Amino acid sequence: MQKNRFKLGPASLITAAFIGPGTVTVCTLAGVEFGFDLLWALVISILATIFIQNTAARLSFETELGLVSIIKAKLSNPALRFLGLALVVSAVFVGNIAYEAGNISGAMLGLDEFIAPGSIPLGRISLNTNPLIIGLLVSVMIWFGNIEFFKKLLITIVVLMSIAFIFAAIATQPSIPDLLRGLFIPKLDAEKTVRILSLVGTTVVPYNLFLHAALVKDSKKQGVSLRQLQQDTYLSIAIGGLISICIVIAAASLSGQAISNARDMGLALEPVLGSYAKYLISLGLFAAGLSSAITAPLAAAFVLGESLSWKNDKGSRSFKLTAIGVLVVGFIFASIGYKPVEIIQFAQVANGLLLPVIGVFIFWIVNAPNDLNISKPSLIENVLLLILMLFLFFLGMKSLGFIN
Repeated sequence: MQKNRFKLGPASLITAAFIGPGTVTVCTLAGVEFGFDLLWALVISILATIFIQNTAARLSFETELGLVSIIKAKLSNPALRFLGLALVVSAVFVGNIAYEAGNISGAMLGLDEFIAPGSIPLGRISLNTNPLIIGLLVSVMIWFGNIEFFKKLLITIVVLMSIAFIFAAIATQPSIPDLLRGLFIPKLDAEKTVRILSLVGTTVVPYNLFLHAALVKDSKKQGVSLRQLQQDTYLSIAIGGLISICIVIAAASLSGQAISNARDMGLALEPVLGSYAKYLISLGLFAAGLSSAITAPLAAAFVLGESLSWKNDKGSRSFKLTAIGVLVVGFIFASIGYKPVEIIQFAQVANGLLLPVIGVFIFWIVNAPNDLNISKPSLIENVLLLILMLFLFFLGMKSLGFIN
């Protein structure tokens, strides 16, 4: 049981979700621009992610409900319930479609290194064939797969990412004293602020809270304890954090070079890793895009399914059609000529819209009077949650340009 828990824990899907093209791109740019100086921000981001994901998982474990169902139960007034659900569902769908376009675009950048892209003319526009390949692959997996299948598949993909980026980081032979200073000594000034916010924003991903809650709501019935779920979160998110840190380390060796995205890192690392560098980085980028392209539609389908009280949501036709619908819209945006970096940046803006909303809902749920057997947080937990909620609000306003 212990062995299976670590291999197949629900938090493994969360790691696969947040290590997407956005994370790979942002970490690459952070390393190229500032070396090891922002590693401390990643450490804080990982700790914040562990805390907020465990909070969402605890809520779901104690109530045996998903986050949307908890919100529905908390909002007794029909008008407020409709408004709250409309806000959450619309925000999640807009955010996930933007993320999905970025995920497919990122996976496409990696796949282009192995399969030469073509185009299919459709009137005044043409569709890139590689996003079509990725879209069809993910559609088949969503339609014919199940949660256990996704756990095994995404664990495999995370292992591939880990190998690619850990090997790249080690090969650059980083200075250990400089690395330790970057990890534990904060360096904050005006020019680093935007990049710090992007590092946090690409790690603390709102839809992952809904995905995690939906995956653990039946844990009591399956004989899994809350402690086991927490340990699963610690391990899985820590692995994701290690991958992110390794990307920054590898990119730091390219300081001063013209790097605009993660794929460029493969070309720039050729003097260090040889001619296989571009294939190694492209493999990691493709794996990151594919893993996130699977999880984003699943999260959107869970949210809509809970909002509409679908039965057997994980395997129903409605659930699968909703997930594929998000995938299709994301595919369209990724295929009609938008640059991948522009799509990824737009996804970060969508993230900024959703972060404050979800932060307020989580803080309200754990502190409001309830009849759902939700345990009250300790004073320390409440203070940490309040700080995180305020920071998420600041991050969202900064992403949207309301704060300079």
